Amino acid sequence: MQHTTYAAHYRGLILILVAGLMLSACSATRIAYQNADNLIAGYAEKHLDLGNEQSQLLRDRLAAWLVWHRTEQVPGMREQLDAIHRQLADGLTAQEAEAVIQAIRHGLKSVIAGLLPASAELYSSLSTSQLAELEAAFKENNEEYREDLLNDSLEARQEKRLRWFVKQAERWVGDLSDAQTNWLELQLLRYPSTAEEWLEYRIAQQQRLLGLLRRHSGAAQIEKFLLEWTVERQGLTPSLAKSRQEMLNDAPRLLLEFDGSLSPRQREHWLERLTFYLGMADKMILPRGENSAPAQN
Repeated sequence: MQHTTYAAHYRGLILILVAGLMLSACSATRIAYQNADNLIAGYAEKHLDLGNEQSQLLRDRLAAWLVWHRTEQVPGMREQLDAIHRQLADGLTAQEAEAVIQAIRHGLKSVIAGLLPASAELYSSLSTSQLAELEAAFKENNEEYREDLLNDSLEARQEKRLRWFVKQAERWVGDLSDAQTNWLELQLLRYPSTAEEWLEYRIAQQQRLLGLLRRHSGAAQIEKFLLEWTVERQGLTPSLAKSRQEMLNDAPRLLLEFDGSLSPRQREHWLERLTFYLGMADKMILPRGENSAPAQN
């Protein structure tokens, strides 16, 4: 799964699905988003043979999170998205590009952190046989990653990475020009692939998590570890931490240069996409004190 590699750096099986729901632009986005608690629980149940009590507890916790998220988080995200829409209309300034990147990072971190209590509670309830299933799921996912990104030649991996980023950019602004594609390729070459290092980090963190679970650690300790792993990115090797920080520091420049290269039609396309998400956010906001049942397919 490419997006787990380049966009989120492996938030975990459940967290990856949430990111996909948030970023998807399909026509069923709103229905999927409103049913996020059931979809996430179903994803967990697919990989772990959960008991009835575990399944119900997970669904209850996720349903409560979804109400809280739509009540407390979505309104602020909607305000930030509206500000970004206004800024993009006439081109970003350097200060605005920095603010956009910070808003995106903060939004993703806050959503992930909000899901960790439910994840930790589920993890703390796993039996010995379920731990074996979790370990097998980790191994299978890691092998898929290795096959997808590490078995090709360096040139093939670079080409695959470029195609992925071009596809993501074109989802927002429409077809890229040759000059924009060449610019994107040059930017990617500034940052050599760290795919193998990320895989090693992920495997190490998975083993730490499994160790906590085998020692029957409580939900609070597990949640603390998940926060350190998925949000704070603790435990990175010095070289990986340095590479990651360089990319984060450079993100505002990249956004500013890309924004400056847009044609009028591309900018219009980008604004249309943001307008779509603004409309979706309006439908997702749940007034305080109101508890609505998730929409049904």
